Amino acid sequence: MGSKVRSTGLWMSLAAMSACAALGSGCASDCPQVKKDLGAAIEAESPFVAVGAARDELPIHFGIAVRDELLNEIVDSAMRVGLQKALSFTDSIALATGQKIGLTTEGTVADLGLYPDSACDHCLRVDGRLGGSLGIKLPVLGSQKVPLSGTFSIVAPVRFGQTDDGRAALQLDLSKATELAKSQVNPDVTQLPPTWWKVIEAPLSRAMAKAITRDLPTVTLFTFEGFDLGIDGLEVIPARIVSDHKRGVVFAGFTTNLAADGAALEPRTDLGKNDDLTIGIDRRLLGAMTTAMLKSGKLSRTWTKGGEVDPSGPISVTTPIVTLPERAEGAQPYEMSFRAWNVPSGGKCWWADTRASGSIATSDAGALTVTVDDMELTQTSLPGIFEAVAKWKTSALIAKTSEVVTKTLTPDTLDFAGHSVRLSKSRIHLQGDGVWLSGNVAVKSSAGDEPGDDDEEADEDDAAE
Repeated sequence: MGSKVRSTGLWMSLAAMSACAALGSGCASDCPQVKKDLGAAIEAESPFVAVGAARDELPIHFGIAVRDELLNEIVDSAMRVGLQKALSFTDSIALATGQKIGLTTEGTVADLGLYPDSACDHCLRVDGRLGGSLGIKLPVLGSQKVPLSGTFSIVAPVRFGQTDDGRAALQLDLSKATELAKSQVNPDVTQLPPTWWKVIEAPLSRAMAKAITRDLPTVTLFTFEGFDLGIDGLEVIPARIVSDHKRGVVFAGFTTNLAADGAALEPRTDLGKNDDLTIGIDRRLLGAMTTAMLKSGKLSRTWTKGGEVDPSGPISVTTPIVTLPERAEGAQPYEMSFRAWNVPSGGKCWWADTRASGSIATSDAGALTVTVDDMELTQTSLPGIFEAVAKWKTSALIAKTSEVVTKTLTPDTLDFAGHSVRLSKSRIHLQGDGVWLSGNVAVKSSAGDEPGDDDEEADEDDAAE
């Protein structure tokens, strides 16, 4: 029968020889064999794989889903400038009679909206109202200037791009709007004489649609800088975009070059009723990230028996695994296990599998926090060993592994140009092999007030009700 002692202070062995017999290397304190097994375990660590560029569909390791209302707040100013520039032009239109009439537009836009569109599985539609004025010289009547009104709709695909500083960007590629042939401009020039506005309306519509699809720049919806874990060799690669026009949600999925044991999230657009944003990662990736930190030297391989970093310490660490057992709601269970190898300059050698357990939850400010409450021995190669382990709960090994979770599931990885965002009313939840952080997003222009001022007042009103 084996025994387990938690963080009250002792490493203890599994006593049953039947358990030892199942451990492959046996239960001997043979230091040459333990050293050989440690070397093999380190050699077997291979955190990275080659990502095949020719694959039709890359697995999604990390994903971001954004509701269209949030995108509207973010891109309104960027879209408005480009649209008004495109809608202000001088051109000529050909009438059915063969006449050409010169015109000048000074366009403005209002009530911009950005929505997923069914034209393709990664398309967005920009809708809005026209404003400004139209100047035109008519035969007999001479120069006329009338208010310009009406509506417009531009449909274009979303694509991945890259910023000058290497960040991945999700962009609305307006240069492809012409290829989709779904965009339209419906100008209202009914203040011209009836005999003329009926003749001019259709060619004017075509001219304005051509100007928009020809001159509009690519618009960046948001950028993503990857995981700030300092891991040499880690790559984050765009994988797939899904635009769900029924739910009004855009999903961007990314893959990595981590060896993640079949990790593959399903694209997600089923946000909660009050969620603006959700960020998710396949939980099988978490252990691979810790292994990559060990392999690249960003996390110490060797430690003292008390869990302190020591370049010549007797304890070496391999095989980190992060597990998030599923719970329906609230704080989620958190487990981190690893194998500790004791290879001292003198004395007995052994290995022991250890598990830290605790919880992962969201704070009032929307940030994730990982708490480790307990440490336990699960199996060991040498019965009868006694080692203090309480201090490992606060070791850099546990802290750095916790950061793998907190630094990947955070809106801080996203940059909405010209805006600051704050996640509130957030929750952590699991869906299949994905762990997701979801919540409301408060958005403010970087030049304006701090995020959250209006929302705090609204929350107070909600509470009062």
